[in-house]
Amino acid sequence: MEQSGRSDADRHGESDVETDKESDLMIRFMTTAVVTLSALAFASPGFAADLCKKTDGPTKSEAEIRTLLEGKGYKVTEIGTEDGCVEAKGTNKGGKKVEVYVDPVSGEVVKVKEVN
Repeated sequence: MEQSGRSDADRHGESDVETDKESDLMIRFMTTAVVTLSALAFASPGFAADLCKKTDGPTKSEAEIRTLLEGKGYKVTEIGTEDGCVEAKGTNKGGKKVEVYVDPVSGEVVKVKEVN
């Protein structure tokens, strides 16, 4: 006895389509949220601050940092600071452009980043 002229299978089919649309929408939302949060976590501008903890003590001069890096095979073209680290731009032994992050107190190279 069909009152609406549609079978139970038709009604269930519509319900399944609506459920599938809701599932697709939820999956898209969750994927977008995960991608966005991941991008924010990895693009944090303070990454260098985590590398070079502020400590008491005398800091290395620009000349000392340049000499230290050139002794390791880097050709330094520019030196500055970024979030507590000394940031040296230049090339590595292979001629690739790099940014080298150096702890200003210890002179330790804490990160090397290849750039294009």
